[in-house]
Amino acid sequence: MSMRIDLLLRKFGFKGDQEDSSPIEDTMQTIFEQLNELEIVWEDSSIGWLLLLTEQLHDTEAFNRLVAVVKAEVAADPDFSCFRDDEALSAIIITAINEATNLKGQMCMECCGSGEIDHGDNTETCPKCKDGYLPWTDERRYELFVQLYSSPYSNLPDTSR
Repeated sequence: MSMRIDLLLRKFGFKGDQEDSSPIEDTMQTIFEQLNELEIVWEDSSIGWLLLLTEQLHDTEAFNRLVAVVKAEVAADPDFSCFRDDEALSAIIITAINEATNLKGQMCMECCGSGEIDHGDNTETCPKCKDGYLPWTDERRYELFVQLYSSPYSNLPDTSR
């Protein structure tokens, strides 16, 4: 499996298929048997697994598959009948995934996530963030969305003259 599920299982104390095995360990359970033991089935919760792989392992393949799965779900939803701009939809999905995988907020660029600013001989608490993170607000969500999606109105001629 190309998404590093072995690494994720090892994080929770399980052994992966890729590890060296001795004759005694040949009877070790496979990854899917271990997941079944935990009563977790990939097919029943694939979006949850993709989100977990994205959050814990920063797996880009899982992230790309998660975006594709959410797009497919939105396209299949009969209640979602408004105009569909694929680029805007991708920006909304990526913003939502970023918020879901970074619950504390965005990392503060002023203090680089430490929560403190070093001024040589003294340090002070960063005034811009809370413990190194900028909590999610509507403005921060919009800021991330705008960074990912250039507004179609930005190409309008300047009428201020």
